[in-house]
Amino acid sequence: MDSRSRRLDFIKENHQQLQQKLVEEKRAVVDAKAKISAQQDKISAMVEDMLAKAEASERRAAMAKAAAVTEKPKPPKIRAQVEPPKREEPAKEEVTIKREIDGELLEYVKRETARLNDLLADEEGNDRKTFNNLEMRPIGGERVPFEFLGENQYRLVTTVESGRQTYKINTWKFRRTIPAEDDGARYVFIFDARRLSRPRLVMYPEYVLAELN
Repeated sequence: MDSRSRRLDFIKENHQQLQQKLVEEKRAVVDAKAKISAQQDKISAMVEDMLAKAEASERRAAMAKAAAVTEKPKPPKIRAQVEPPKREEPAKEEVTIKREIDGELLEYVKRETARLNDLLADEEGNDRKTFNNLEMRPIGGERVPFEFLGENQYRLVTTVESGRQTYKINTWKFRRTIPAEDDGARYVFIFDARRLSRPRLVMYPEYVLAELN
């Protein structure tokens, strides 16, 4: 009888040890998953920051080139107005202010516009919506809904503020730098959702579209 009792006690003790070990292993698995998730978030943040820095560098180079073009001597139109044979002042309606557009920015808008038009021109294209409700919200700003165009392309037009900006589209975040001269300008945003693992956000000033015609 004592032998049987000892066997039962031994079995119970082993069972408790196994249960405790199982609990510890489950806790270790949960901790490992949490560490992996945190590492993935850190890597994603690093990649987004690197992309944002590269884009900011490109925009600064474009702004520097635009400033260099602006500083060049202008054609002698003003000189012709200063030396007229008649004492007439130039008509005010002839004086127009035109925004200087960087050549690289213009080419970028041309490429992205052509890409979008080619996608939407496909008669057998995909018109199924991935998102029934897709919105963009600048940090500290109001939500703005996207318009579905087809082929998993979404578009909106809204005003922007200059400086370093973060735009949140559903669960994705995109960081961009808006030039000082575009403060308050209307920008076109195109969200390309064909690859949800790495969606693209295309954005450019709306006033550039007037130069495409």
